[in-house]
Amino acid sequence: MRHIADFVPSPRFSGLSRPSRSQRRPSRTGRTAAAVAPATLAAILAFTAACSSDAVDSAGSGDVQETSANGEMGSIDGGSLSTAGPNAGSIGSGNSGSADGLGSSRAAQPDTTGEVEVVRELGHDSAAFTQGLEMREGELYESTGDYGTSWVSARPLDSGPTDYRVKTDPLPGREFGEGMTITGNTLWQLTWKDGIAYKRDATTLEETGRAEYDGEGWGLCTLGDQLVMSDGSNKLTLRDPETFEPTGEINVTLKAKGVDNLNELDCSDGRIYANVWMTDRIVRIDPSSGEVDAQWDLGQLQQPRPSDPDAVLNGIAKVPGSDTFLVTGKMWPNMYEVRLK
Repeated sequence: MRHIADFVPSPRFSGLSRPSRSQRRPSRTGRTAAAVAPATLAAILAFTAACSSDAVDSAGSGDVQETSANGEMGSIDGGSLSTAGPNAGSIGSGNSGSADGLGSSRAAQPDTTGEVEVVRELGHDSAAFTQGLEMREGELYESTGDYGTSWVSARPLDSGPTDYRVKTDPLPGREFGEGMTITGNTLWQLTWKDGIAYKRDATTLEETGRAEYDGEGWGLCTLGDQLVMSDGSNKLTLRDPETFEPTGEINVTLKAKGVDNLNELDCSDGRIYANVWMTDRIVRIDPSSGEVDAQWDLGQLQQPRPSDPDAVLNGIAKVPGSDTFLVTGKMWPNMYEVRLK
């Protein structure tokens, strides 16, 4: 979602806090892992482990349930990643690998996951700081972030990774783009801390209006006749698709504990899928209860990871008319079509 280096130790929480805009670097030029001081890096890893272990430990081995096609609940077996299709190969166990682009962080991995089947590998624009993905009428829509490189684009799914049919100009340099979703012929694009949602024509991507909101914008998806928005906490806000006004909230929990850092969202088949920032986890949320009813570890995708610590898993989109999803990460050169079992 944001830059890892944007978070600094807070004496109040002994964890992470967000600095003021004046403390932030205006661009990612020259940004490397070395930009994070050792104390900050230690705090980041401790914070990641604490956030993930709270949710994962509460689940326990074999405790997380998923609903089968006949509506019955069954245990999710411990995580292995399998592959299928001519472009796929074995990528090993789902319980190992880098969680956040800073190196191995096993504490950030779920102990119990569903199976991830890789159907095929596709190209992805490695310059894209991916914040949102969505499929519509055979085209892949993507929104990106960072200052000066926040745009929205659309291209045929099977075209080259930069063969865009249409691509917007970047947002003004002071604005940091976030997730997006399509509802009808309208595309909504979030900004991080600016409180602005851009309303666009979904075909041309021309701006048709704006709406304001309180707090931060992270991820966005369309669930029936409502929009669902994340803000980096365990709270999801329901919004009117025409006015963007809030209409309700969902508090996301796993075994009665909040699941924070909810990031990019996809609403499919009556469920909400969410990337969990700074981990390789995707969780599935029952919107009627807010409970996480399944989770997956995608840590073996895109190995080795790009060296930039911001190059984390982010982006999930259901492929219409199929049982597969597209997933990628920020500045990843590849995108993957997968089945989440």
